[in-house]
Amino acid sequence: MTGAALSYPLGRTGFIHIVVLSLLSLANLWASTFILFLVSYAFVVAYLFALIRIAARGGDRFPGLEDLGNLQELLVSLARYFLATGVAFAPLWLAMFLMPIGSIVLLGTVISAIMLPAMLATAAMTTGCLAGMNPLPALSLIRAYPLQYLLVLVVFAAAAGVHAVMNHVSSAPLGGSAITVTAAILTPVSFYVSIVTMRVLGGFVYYAEQGASTDQSA
Repeated sequence: MTGAALSYPLGRTGFIHIVVLSLLSLANLWASTFILFLVSYAFVVAYLFALIRIAARGGDRFPGLEDLGNLQELLVSLARYFLATGVAFAPLWLAMFLMPIGSIVLLGTVISAIMLPAMLATAAMTTGCLAGMNPLPALSLIRAYPLQYLLVLVVFAAAAGVHAVMNHVSSAPLGGSAITVTAAILTPVSFYVSIVTMRVLGGFVYYAEQGASTDQSA
């Protein structure tokens, strides 16, 4: 699952998609209005959600515009993303504000890190704004296949590490032209990592759904 995901974006189509997403993301840096920024961000989120859905259905193609939907559906996907992320990080936030003790905050961090991929998966596979707030499908997904989900967590942790390094590099004090060059280099790498991560997550959902179908037919 991971090996196939690593090579998934490396073809010609994947390269084109990474370039388009990178240009869209870089355009956000100079977005003149909040609306333009919001729509661009929603497009990227909807694209990543579509990657999860396609992989979860056993497909190996890249998302097209028909997979993303119209403007309203883009914004609904963005809302589900924020709600799912908020629910996933709720244990960490509660620990930080209610019991700011080192061990409690660490526990909240671990729980949030475990919940995040499953919450994103369920948000991608559902419709409507509020669907991203329900943690029960995510918990069922984790409980059903904990060992396979551990692989997803390892991939997410590796991706988070790569993004952290890139954020550190991009935040270094550089001149204007150096910032532009750095962003032009790091943004495609960031999207490659994101595409691989979403592909792995979608593959896990596919595995879980196939396993559920087998259990029902047995």
